[in-house]
Parts: sequence; structure tokens; C-alpha cells
Amino acid sequence: MIEVTRQNFQVAVIAASEHVPVLVEFWAPWCAPCRALTPVLERIEHDLAGMVTLVKVNSDDNPEIAAALGVRGIPNVVLFKDGKPVDRFVGVLPEAQIRAFLAPHVETPEARQLAVAREAMLEKRFGIAAEALSVVLAVNPANREARADYVTALTRLGRLEQARAAFEPLAGAARGDLRLAASGRLLDAYEAAASVRDEAEVRAAVEQAPEDNAVRLTLAHWLMAQSRWAEAMDELIVIAARDRRFGEDIARRSILAIFELCRNPALVSTYRRKLSASLY
Repeated sequence: MIEVTRQNFQVAVIAASEHVPVLVEFWAPWCAPCRALTPVLERIEHDLAGMVTLVKVNSDDNPEIAAALGVRGIPNVVLFKDGKPVDRFVGVLPEAQIRAFLAPHVETPEARQLAVAREAMLEKRFGIAAEALSVVLAVNPANREARADYVTALTRLGRLEQARAAFEPLAGAARGDLRLAASGRLLDAYEAAASVRDEAEVRAAVEQAPEDNAVRLTLAHWLMAQSRWAEAMDELIVIAARDRRFGEDIARRSILAIFELCRNPALVSTYRRKLSASLY
């Protein structure tokens, strides 16, 4: 831990916080609560290795710094980020509360990997996304949104067995969460379309048996696997309008999954109206 004075405050706190958050503990040798808090802060700094810097300011020796930051009682902990104070707490807090205090300001490895994954998913770089998300899930297997994206990335890469295994922990929660369910429906579509050799084959099958919902669903699944969302929903609306009970309402559920997957508000709005008109 660095001891900061008026002489090095600009470099050790202001300038340093442009690169990494700096936690400034105001203390004094006579302050018993300070002696209790300091080891906790040091432990957190150690655990966050390189993601936050801890410094100390003796408020008795540096009253001008304390006054400038409105420090009236100690221990007083001020968090600097991007060259300015952004948050603080006063007194001795439990370690869990201090970690929660830092969480919104500190970019953890998990948060960095999530950012990489989100960008890669948007750019359809599914290999990079899957690798980043596997790191996130190794740290926090209970992160459902990351797991859903991981399932989608693996599915897009054609690693269907791995995607199915990754989806299993979501199966229960997906029944009540469209975002999670969408990743499972896309995986279902890929698995169902795996036996289709080409588009002509499956369209010919639909032409030969236009009333067969199962055949039409196979076409819809193939179109979903190609991200041809509007065409897939056109086929699914035919099924839903014909028989809501078919496949436990699979056509409507698939359309709702596409709404989550396609990221196209105009398309979603159009097909919400089409779906509503076909059902009611």
C-alpha cells in the first residue's frame, strides 16, 4: 500500500486513476477502526490484483487533502476513477459490503470477457464469443445470460452435442424466460435441420405434403438455422394458425424465440402483428 502525501497525490491518485481505480483510505495512527479496516482493504486489493490500487492518506499529516475531499471523520474511503472522486464510504464496513461497493467500478476478468463476448456475438465471431464465455462460466457457472449466449455460440459453430450439454442447466429456468428459451429453440432447430441436405429437398417435401405440419416445421427449422428469420416465421405462422396444439404450441414458441434472436425491432413488430392476426 502506498502512503500518499500532498507531494505525490497528483501522481499516485489523480493520474493513476486514469488507468485503474484508486481507493484512498484516510486514516490516522490513533484510529482503532482504521487499524481494523486496513487489513480488509489490503486483502481485497490482493484478490483484485491489478484491478484496483489502494493508497493511504494520514489525515492528521495531510489536512489540506482531507479538507479538499470533505473528509470529516475517519476511516473515510474515497474511490477515484478517471481522475476524480466517484464514490466513498465512511466507517468500517463488512468485507462483502466493500466488495459490493467496488463492483460497479472495477472491471473484473469476468466483466472483460463478457464485453469481448458481447462484441463478438454482434459481429458473428462465434468462436471468439464461445471462448470468452467459457471463461465467464468457469468463474460463475450460474450466469444464465452468459450460458444462453454460450449455447447460441456453440450452436452457430455446429458443436451441437456440446451446446446441448451446456443448455441442460438452463432447461428448467427456460420455461419461464424467453431469453433463455430462445437459445434452446435455436439449438432444437439446428438439431432438427441436421438431416436436411439442401433447401430444394425440404421445400419439395412441403410441396408434396402441404398439410403435414411436421414437414413444414422441418423447413422452418432449416430456415432458422440459416437465420432467414422472416421466411421461417412465415412457415411457423401457417402451422400456428392451423393447429396451436401441434408440438405443444411449438410454432408460436419458435416465433417468440426468433423475436429474441433476430435483433431486428422492425421485423419483430411486423411479425407480432402477423402472429396476432393469425391466431385471433
